[in-house]
Amino acid sequence: MLTFRRIAIKNCLLSMSFVNESLFSPLTSFRTMKKLTALIVEDEQMSREVLFNYLHQYCSEKVEIVDMANSILQAKKAIDKHHPDLVFLDIEMPHGSGFDLLNNLEIIDFEIIFVTAYNQYAIQAVNEANALYYLLKPIEISALEKAVEKVYIKVFKNAIPVNPRPLPVRKLRLPVREGFEIIELDQLMYCEADGNYTHFYLKDKKKLTICKTLKYYTQLLDAYRFVRVNKSNLLNISYVNEFRRSDGGLVILPNGKKMSISPKYRDAFMNEFFGESIG
Repeated sequence: MLTFRRIAIKNCLLSMSFVNESLFSPLTSFRTMKKLTALIVEDEQMSREVLFNYLHQYCSEKVEIVDMANSILQAKKAIDKHHPDLVFLDIEMPHGSGFDLLNNLEIIDFEIIFVTAYNQYAIQAVNEANALYYLLKPIEISALEKAVEKVYIKVFKNAIPVNPRPLPVRKLRLPVREGFEIIELDQLMYCEADGNYTHFYLKDKKKLTICKTLKYYTQLLDAYRFVRVNKSNLLNISYVNEFRRSDGGLVILPNGKKMSISPKYRDAFMNEFFGESIG
């Protein structure tokens, strides 16, 4: 990971009585103000430093930079280590683009602000990567502030006072013929097996067919309240509209779709839905 050169700066400035040491702490607390943890992915050192300084000067009440990376490989390691709320992602880099980074992630549990000198990537950033915002270089401070504010509102819109850091919306990257498509997990109602393919059914009635097995996605989504109910269906438990005990168990979704619960998966479903197994 790249260092921020904080140690030398800190030692120099702490001798001055007006310096607040907490400004240099990577553990600046959420107790006084909720903050987005953010990662900067940018291959050019000058661009990294400019963005870091802009964020520190103009957005420090809402953003805490936890790390910076200058390559796709470093970015992947930093994401796995810090699980940031937000990634400022450069598109053009020497050894792969920002889209290549996303293409190597299955679960995208952070928001994205693309940073690019090329406006032809704007539509691709919004359409393919579900980006909330993109910034053109040279970065305008007002545009940066608006972008941060947009992400901040989305991440913390459902914040509960006793839980100062709600989980960001989880996203899933799906390989499609033209490249990949990113969906928000809370919009995914259920998955259905079709041989070596899996059909994804979204809340907006959109259907995506992916060339991977349901078993693969069952393992991938296990930690996100998706539960297998039978041989053919993986269900987002949040979309169970009605449960019936008849015939071993039956669930009905908001769109009227009915799914039987097979004996093999009954206990797992009950544990997830009711919080305990019902005999």
